[in-house]
Amino acid sequence: MFEALGVEVLDGAEGADLRPGGFQAGPMWVSAFTLLSLTGSRDVERVWRRLYSNVERGGDPRGSRLGGREIRGEQGELGGDAKRFQTTVGERLVSIPTYYRLLYSLAFQFDFNVARSLLPSPDVVSVILSSTGRVRYVLVNGVRMLTLRPSDGFFTLSIEAGEIVRRASTPPRFRVVVKGGEVTRIKGSVLKPIVLDVDPLARPGDEIIVVDELDNLVGVGKLKLPPIIVKSLEKGEVARIRALREGGV
Repeated sequence: MFEALGVEVLDGAEGADLRPGGFQAGPMWVSAFTLLSLTGSRDVERVWRRLYSNVERGGDPRGSRLGGREIRGEQGELGGDAKRFQTTVGERLVSIPTYYRLLYSLAFQFDFNVARSLLPSPDVVSVILSSTGRVRYVLVNGVRMLTLRPSDGFFTLSIEAGEIVRRASTPPRFRVVVKGGEVTRIKGSVLKPIVLDVDPLARPGDEIIVVDELDNLVGVGKLKLPPIIVKSLEKGEVARIRALREGGV
């Protein structure tokens, strides 16, 4: 199957999960078929060919697995031609494995369409690490899009990311809809009297975007109450606002 796609088969690849989106936890590896199906682009084939050639040269990603074979190299995180360099103090481009870990995390939190829209390519995604060496902020083209919540491993959204989520999803998914005429009343919280609709699939603690009736972005924040309870309330805090769009909608 891999040869039919024009991708070399690495040792042990026959045991890969060939379902679209298939992923094996632990020492991370993603089958070539999976990568091609996720991105819909032949660019992944180029990456795999490059990494495969690094296998033969001994300059592969350290401690990762490609096709079930453990690979270790001595040229940094990605080794050889695929090596990524630190760009500024505290900010660095993501490695291919880190990019796909972030992508899968976002797909779990939102959906895959939103995840691919937020992180379009590893070439434009960089991260800022915390003092413990873990990912803290995710930037796209130098703009901070996401912040990792250490408490649960989910991401919080910036206003820029909220706009991308709005464009990449269909109402009312990921939304709290408010009355357009009441937008100026929103400060730190969204209260029930101005709420028109809430994503029925959302859960308390989920990241949401706040929009008006015309689906214009108002702000981003966190849902506080279950949607089924919101509909039965007359007052109360529905969502906690993290950031409001400057200049209004």
